[in-house]
Amino acid sequence: MRLLALAACVAAVFASPIPTRAQDKLPPRPRLAADQDTNDAQSYLLYAVANLDKDPRLSQQAYYWASRIDPNSGQAIYGRAITTLLADDGLLRMSYNGPRNDRDRSDLRAIDSLYLLATILDPFLHRNLQRRIFMAQVTAVLGGRASQAAIWAAVEDEMRRGGPAALGYAAYTESKFPAALDYYREALEKAKTKSYFYKMRGEMFWLIGNADSAMAQFKLAIQDQKKIEDKKVVILYQPKAVYEYQLGWIHEREGRTAEAKEAYGRALVEDLSFYPAHVRIGALALEAGDTATAVSEFDLAAQAAPKDAKVKYQNGYVLALTRRLAEASHQLQEAIALEPWYAEPRLLLARLYEASDMADLAGKEYDAFLQRSAQSDLQRAFAQERITVLRGVASKPRQ
Repeated sequence: MRLLALAACVAAVFASPIPTRAQDKLPPRPRLAADQDTNDAQSYLLYAVANLDKDPRLSQQAYYWASRIDPNSGQAIYGRAITTLLADDGLLRMSYNGPRNDRDRSDLRAIDSLYLLATILDPFLHRNLQRRIFMAQVTAVLGGRASQAAIWAAVEDEMRRGGPAALGYAAYTESKFPAALDYYREALEKAKTKSYFYKMRGEMFWLIGNADSAMAQFKLAIQDQKKIEDKKVVILYQPKAVYEYQLGWIHEREGRTAEAKEAYGRALVEDLSFYPAHVRIGALALEAGDTATAVSEFDLAAQAAPKDAKVKYQNGYVLALTRRLAEASHQLQEAIALEPWYAEPRLLLARLYEASDMADLAGKEYDAFLQRSAQSDLQRAFAQERITVLRGVASKPRQ
């Protein structure tokens, strides 16, 4: 049975993120309640959670649209991964029994890629929906007539057979962090490869507010992973790069800027293609007023993630700040082409058009921003004001 193997895979997979493309076949957009904002990703997240148990397909659609409206949402991407499995019995069985052919492996790798992308967006995302996968996998094996009690008893039995590692992951998914930490400490005593358990303990220490212990665990994870990678070739994103990124994230939020930059730099030493580290180094440089480094790092991030609309937008923003307006406009246009429902690039592009005396194009992008932005977005008033001004200028007769 692959139930336990999947639990480890979900938390530790390192594959290339799935690009989100405008030309993908679109699922239906769920119909929200009349008082809900269809431009607000949070509305779709709430809808997804409400329908997760009774209709995974509806939940999957809602998570999908939340991720298109807000490409920054790790929760939306994680929900897409979970509901893609829950809504497809064939994929669910494959995840339990193992892939049979290359096509099966490709389908599962696509889900793994969503998991990693969610981790990049939110390095300490609590993967609390995993229990539903356990339940659904066992249901697929036992049959739909089995009671919920029987299904969960089978899950717990499988976990007990898996020992402290499986019990630790089960406790983690249920937010029982002290118990999970104890189980993982027990698992460490027997494990030959320890980096995964250190990493998971590091995540949980961070989630309960113990930053020092979290950093200590990630340092141990990195040391142990080095022993593994010295002995074999690892393709795609290096686990050590991801661990260093998570360590840097902790340092950054604890105000230890120098240590954060060092950790992000080590992540890039491990894997030059690991674009999130370029983004964070660029952001720290921007905060410090080092625009030359910021421009360089965001450019490298955009090159390493050519299909990521969010990174294109970030690069465009930095270029606009440094008055490279033509380059900035190009990056924003690419972001919009990749993610037409993403509102933020529209507003910045409108401002650049207006600064370049392209009033008609500016007005169109301000309109596009208003059509796509959430009603709660504080920038809507500014966009509406600029439209009014531009239309007023256009309506004046020429002298």
